[in-house]
Amino acid sequence: MNTDFTNNEASTSSGGALYIDRGTVAIDGGVFQLNVAALSGGAIYNNYEAPGHEGDLTVDGTAFFLNNANSVNGGAISSSGDLVID
Repeated sequence: MNTDFTNNEASTSSGGALYIDRGTVAIDGGVFQLNVAALSGGAIYNNYEAPGHEGDLTVDGTAFFLNNANSVNGGAISSSGDLVID
């Protein structure tokens, strides 16, 4: 299933369109465009800071356009867990 995430904003935190907290997520298809985060991961922020929790993110066949992280890192994606892009 293709899903578009457009013009989303995390005005005080990370993950303009998606904030993933200690989960395993697979994204297959779709478009992330014009998303903004104040900190990290303009489109997607993948967090797994707690010991013993994995934060695996797999992205396949997905387009990223004009996403922005304003102050830290990851204009499109910021991941502290395992990241696979196909």
